[in-house]
Amino acid sequence: MISAIGHIVFYLVLAAGVLLTSLGAPGTWVILIASTIYGWATGFAQVTPSVLGVMALIAILLEGIEFLLAVKLAERMGTGKKASWAAVAGAILGGIWGTGIFPIIGSLIGALSGAFLGAVIYEMLSGKPSREVVKSGKGALIGRGGALVIKTTGAIIMAVIVIMA
Repeated sequence: MISAIGHIVFYLVLAAGVLLTSLGAPGTWVILIASTIYGWATGFAQVTPSVLGVMALIAILLEGIEFLLAVKLAERMGTGKKASWAAVAGAILGGIWGTGIFPIIGSLIGALSGAFLGAVIYEMLSGKPSREVVKSGKGALIGRGGALVIKTTGAIIMAVIVIMA
């Protein structure tokens, strides 16, 4: 049996997972791991293995959707396919770099600026005119931002699922 303090800590970790997701960090995995620990601590009475399976599936889908949506939104904004993938690589590298410099908020800043720079650098090296280069960077930035909104919404859904279980 978990005490009231244990429940409060669990809910705070869920909230932290949602916050981390909104900042570009892997908060969906924090939510899943916390839910697994909570399920184990409560004998899987509320948070059953089935619920955890659904949450794991959602977390995996959100990772895929995040990358694909970032690419597709960037392409829709005029970023080329290869530049879109360069933006994804830039977002990953920027998120890692940003976290090292400014923990927590740095991952968001790094991922967004990395997406922009990844697309811009690729387009510049491809010899595109500067107007197209900037448009491509903006598209990558918007794509990454849109993907982040979708993933954060998914993290909220995961938290609600486990609370309602």
